[in-house]
Amino acid sequence: MISELEKTNKELDRFIYSVSHDLSAPIKSIQGLINLTRMEQLSKDSQHYLTLIEQSIKRQNQFIAEIIEFGRNSRTQVQMEFVNIEKLINNIIEDLKYSEHYSNTEINVHIAAEVKMIECDKIRMKIILNNLLSNAIKFKSKYKERHLVSITVFKTETGFGLTVEDNGIGIDSKHLDRLFTMFYRATDQQPGSGIGLYIAFEAAKKMNLSLTVSSELGEGSVFTLK
Repeated sequence: MISELEKTNKELDRFIYSVSHDLSAPIKSIQGLINLTRMEQLSKDSQHYLTLIEQSIKRQNQFIAEIIEFGRNSRTQVQMEFVNIEKLINNIIEDLKYSEHYSNTEINVHIAAEVKMIECDKIRMKIILNNLLSNAIKFKSKYKERHLVSITVFKTETGFGLTVEDNGIGIDSKHLDRLFTMFYRATDQQPGSGIGLYIAFEAAKKMNLSLTVSSELGEGSVFTLK
């Protein structure tokens, strides 16, 4: 029974890898053709259409990445190690600085001295933080001059706690109970698959951590990991 389960898991891994590769390859080709087309003399309308195509490609790539993350989280064992959480957070922020929503965003990081190093599964922690931070950056309010994101890591009686807080659009209370459900989307203001927070929640659960949210529509959100 166990050997059959292991065989099935390996087959699923190969399937996910194969499908992601088969989907990614033509997308890369399309992006290459777009780059070549941009070298030509194009009208403003044509440039605009190319930009729309690129945005669709980015969304598709993000969805493929999320499916791969979901597959890995479901079947891989937890690998606990001591991680420099400040370095991990800064690396993720550096990557997100090049995202289309980052402009006019100010990110502050506060880490207590006692929790500079935390014991966790590094890959899963990166998945969680990347989802929380990218959402915090993406869902900004157009009515506020500055978009603020604050990351705080603090010591608790049983280990550590981490919050990601923003002053963005916030979430209506009627959505909070279902926010970590697969494919559930609380707003259409930004495109997305509705799988990112579900993956973050499941990754946290794998490490015996809780992921919760508090939010007020129009004021912002706070995601807490403990």
